[in-house]
Amino acid sequence: MRTISWSKVFRVVWRVNAVGIFLVVVLAVVGLSATLLSELFRSSRRAQVAAPEVVPREAGKPELRLGDFMAIEGTQVVRAELMEMGEGSFSLKGSRSTSRNILFVDTRDGKSWWLLPHSDSVIAGEQEVAMVENGTSIPLGRLYSIDSEGPDKKPQTALVLADAKGTRQVTLAKGIVEIDGVFAMGREEIRVLYRDQTGNHLALVNPTEMKLLRDTTWAITFPPRK
Repeated sequence: MRTISWSKVFRVVWRVNAVGIFLVVVLAVVGLSATLLSELFRSSRRAQVAAPEVVPREAGKPELRLGDFMAIEGTQVVRAELMEMGEGSFSLKGSRSTSRNILFVDTRDGKSWWLLPHSDSVIAGEQEVAMVENGTSIPLGRLYSIDSEGPDKKPQTALVLADAKGTRQVTLAKGIVEIDGVFAMGREEIRVLYRDQTGNHLALVNPTEMKLLRDTTWAITFPPRK
């Protein structure tokens, strides 16, 4: 009878155990890697879902895009126009683009707000109102002409005066409106000359409180010709 070599037996058992341990470690590493990758993928998906588009595009409606970013002098706020891109427009200043709203962003904390509550109107025109003090231009507000659909489904123009940062505003008139002039008389008074269906108006506004102080209507009679 042959004598069993226990040393060989132990070497074989050790090799088998070593291979088994190696396979277990490899499988554990692969499983852990797969778990980490899966978790990272799910986290990425959650982050993407939690970050909505700044201007979501609605099906069947024209593209909306932000542009014309500019700083508001004397503040930490920047503003940008929300433009509706018409067919064939390749730039924000294209002839077919339409201004729909104004976005304001505070660069200190990233907070933002819109001038208008929706983007169905058209900002047909705007004019800055500023005063000069010690050689420095100080913005007091902006006068906006906003076209929209009235209660009777007919187009109308609203004359809106807002502060420079767009946080406060006052509506001066609605209907068919034309602006004749805007004058800053100081920090406490802005005068707006405009015309509507009822005649010529002089509106006085307190820009600090963005409050309409007075709106005076007068009739203009032209002298007869000789």
